[in-house]
Formats: sequence, structure tokens, C-alpha cells
Amino acid sequence: MNIFSKGKISRGFDFTGIGLIIIVIMLGLILSFLSPYFLTINNIFNILLSVTVIGIAALGETLVIVSGGLDLSIEPVIACTGVIVALLNQDGYPLVISVMLGLILGPIIGFLNGVLITKAKINAVIVTLATMSIVRGFSLLISDAKTIPFQRQDFGFIGRGYLFDIVPVAPIILILFYLIFYFMLNYTGFGRNVYAVGGNAEASRLAGINVNKYRIIIYTISGLLGSISGLFFAAITGAGLPYGAQGYVLTIIAAVILGGTSLSGGIGKIQGTLLGVLIIGILNNGLILLDIKTFWQMIITGIVLLVAVAVDQIRLR
Repeated sequence: MNIFSKGKISRGFDFTGIGLIIIVIMLGLILSFLSPYFLTINNIFNILLSVTVIGIAALGETLVIVSGGLDLSIEPVIACTGVIVALLNQDGYPLVISVMLGLILGPIIGFLNGVLITKAKINAVIVTLATMSIVRGFSLLISDAKTIPFQRQDFGFIGRGYLFDIVPVAPIILILFYLIFYFMLNYTGFGRNVYAVGGNAEASRLAGINVNKYRIIIYTISGLLGSISGLFFAAITGAGLPYGAQGYVLTIIAAVILGGTSLSGGIGKIQGTLLGVLIIGILNNGLILLDIKTFWQMIITGIVLLVAVAVDQIRLR
């Protein structure tokens, strides 16, 4: 049996992708009919800007789930990274140094997750739930549970800035990240091995792939992307928010599963994740334009996750 068969990349029609594109178009048509403000350049840019944070974090979650794991710690990493950068900047550290030190958090947590899962053989959900609590608590501890505003206003450029006063910077960076990871998963040995590990870990091990090493690397990458996502979150909000990004992990996982990545591992595509992120972003934006209470966003996200998982199970059967 070919160990890559489960995660094999389809070169023909991608019916999951086509279905998601149809959903995006249908949502766009319905919302443009319900609100005259939906199909405007400014609102489209607002949607792209709003999905930047979960979009970058969803890349890491895609890698983890494709490899057969799950990362719940990414949510507090987003918040804590911003808090660390804001605190260091407030204490007089240069912005570049503050950002570099803030970016260390995610890879450390990701590496710790990977080691505990692979070496200590602890369930991924338990490990990442534990580190989720630890990182959130650490964020509240170092900030005294207070919002930390940025002293340097130019930091906000990556989150709220525009190129030539027309195109927002954040969505451009988001697209670049997706292009990089699309190439990495589809055209490199690392990408093929990620699919192999998630499709059949034992067969991969027998084929000479160091499964534990790959899983540690994948969780570390996921942590790094969580911290990068945290930089954008802090730049958009203009502060380090210790309570920030609450509920994001559910939205991120929902987007990944909706995009066709299977919880059983070995199946998933970067472009599918991007479409899943866009669908959730469009839904949330539509609810705001229609002046529907934000609590409905949580309800709809939960429903989307249930539907996506149900469809995944039907597809696998």
C-alpha cells in the first residue's frame, strides 16, 4: 500500500473546493441583496482584514490536523504574543527587539506540545488544553490582567496600514503566507511526509520517516504562526490584550475542517483552508451589516463546525 495514498493531492477536479467556491459566491450574492454596503471595495477589504488573524493561525492548524494532531493552545498564544511585545515596547525596548522576543513564545509552546505528545505519549487534546491554560494564565500574570497600549504607533502599520493609501497591507501578507505554504505542502518532500504521517504513521515509520521529529516540527511551526498571528492581532487592536482572541480556536478549527481537512489526518489542502476562512469571515461580516447581535456569530460558528465535521465523516465513510 502506498503510504502517501490517503494524503495524495488530486490533480483532477476538486469537488470540495468547487463546493466551497460556490458557497462563497452564493453568500456574496445573498448578502449583497440584503445589504447595499456588502459588495463595496471598502467592505471587501474589511472582510480580508478581519480574517487575517485567524487565516494565518489556520495555516498552522491545517498542518497539525493533516498530520493527525490537534492544537488548542494557539488561541492564548495569539493574545500573549501581543502582550509581550507591548510590554517590552512600553519598557523602552526597540520595536524590532520587542517583536523578535514576542515571536519566540509560539515556537517554544509548539515545541513543548510536540515533545509532550510524541515523547511522553500524552493525548494531543490534553497537552494543548494544558498549555492553553498555562499561556493564558501567563498572559494575565505579566500584564496584571490589564490592557497594554503600544507606545510606538507605527507598529500598527502591518495591521491597519494601506499600500499607496488603497490596498490594506495585512491581506497581502496573508496571501503571501498561503502561497508559501501551498508550495511547501504540494511540492516539497516535507509536505509529502506531513501527509504520510497523518495518513498512516506506522507505515511512515517503517518507510524511514522520523514521525516524532516531524510532529515536533509541525507543532513548532503551528506555534510560530500563532505568534505571527498575534502580532497582527496586536497591530490591528493597537494594544496587548491579555483576554484577547477568546473563542478564536473554535473559529480556526471550524475554518480548517470546513475547508476539507479531515480530523482523521492525511487529508487537507491549503486552498481549502483559505476558502473556509473566507466563508466564516463573510458570515461574520454579513451579521454585522445586518445588525444582528454578535452572539449569533458564536452560534453560527458552532453550527458550521458541526456541519463540517459531519460532512467530513460522511466523506470518509
